[in-house]
Amino acid sequence: MSAVQDWLLPPELIELIVDKLRHDNITLKSCSLAASFFREPCQRRLLHALNLCTTSVYRRQPYSKVSARLDESPHLASYITKVVVYLPATDVEWERNRDIAKSVFRRLAHIRDATIQGNYSHQARYESLSVEVVDWTISTLRVHAVLDHLRLWSIERLPVSVLAGALAAAPSISFRDVRLLDDSEDPPANLDLQPGRVSLDRLAIWHSPMVNALLLRPTCAVYTDTLRALILCEEYLISYRETMFALCFTTARRLEHLDLEFATRIRQESNINLPNYLPRLRSLVVRFSNNGLSTWVAPTFLLKLVSHETSPALKSLTLCVSTVVAADDSEEEKSRYTFSDSQAITELDRVLGLHCTPVAVRFSLSTLPLGQKQGVRNAVFAVALRKAMPNAERRCLLEVD
Repeated sequence: MSAVQDWLLPPELIELIVDKLRHDNITLKSCSLAASFFREPCQRRLLHALNLCTTSVYRRQPYSKVSARLDESPHLASYITKVVVYLPATDVEWERNRDIAKSVFRRLAHIRDATIQGNYSHQARYESLSVEVVDWTISTLRVHAVLDHLRLWSIERLPVSVLAGALAAAPSISFRDVRLLDDSEDPPANLDLQPGRVSLDRLAIWHSPMVNALLLRPTCAVYTDTLRALILCEEYLISYRETMFALCFTTARRLEHLDLEFATRIRQESNINLPNYLPRLRSLVVRFSNNGLSTWVAPTFLLKLVSHETSPALKSLTLCVSTVVAADDSEEEKSRYTFSDSQAITELDRVLGLHCTPVAVRFSLSTLPLGQKQGVRNAVFAVALRKAMPNAERRCLLEVD
């Protein structure tokens, strides 16, 4: 038997080996050159993502270069499953690249994950251009690809009609720092009847209050009545906080996963308005940021939210606590973690223990700025937490990282 035959491996085993290296580009490149049977699986992982733009910028590929590469090796188009589209800075750039961009997208039929990234630094002229490019990109992706996830980030003055097209483009949509052109306008009434419309399964909204407010209208129920996963972030502006979690109410009967992020410090007595009944909720993630060094407590609304009466189907609770270490904190203080109200943590343990089926609890602690004391402090936090939650600890349901 030849040496080459001796090295032949089952395709399943090759895929398993290469997948373990998917985050190590240097090794993937070496393997793709080492043996022919490694080439295709390694190239698929090396070339699965593209950062597209009109001009050559660090870590971004201009449309002209991508088009030339696909002309030379057409099979590479089938490897690309993820794109980030950076909006052009000037109309001259876009006019020069429009036809090339169109030819590139026509060949990217395997895109599953797409991000359209804007830039706040440009003025009104850029805003009108960005709207055109966003609309064109979404329409093109809907025709030539089958998206699993679409993200719109940092986009100003987005028309409601374009937003509606995005909501119908993929089962998972994320909005971050998106502002609408006119939030008094309603989405097209007949969009749900258009061919190729995708039912929305997962929705994430970060710092996009106009999008949030629009989706609360009865006319937008066609977009949210199929939601099973909802991710919401607290707004910094007080004027928006009253309605920031209102989507939880309109989708409460169907939600299976809920992720809430609080950007400001939450006190125990904080009055956060959330649904009284989430019959299908199985997974809950709550993120707390900007807390004091050693004063985090379980707020009252959390105890109600995880109770058996509110969430009878709950299986998993994840609490992410981000704390800030002041520059003048002593070394002793940085390595100490005590609960200012351990009774609230113990009450959380008791409430979770009333569920008919076990609820797994995971605490994730992070500290800013990062330092060598973080590991010590996390260990101290874990010890204090396990003492305060004996029921979960005894049933091996508590995880701390």
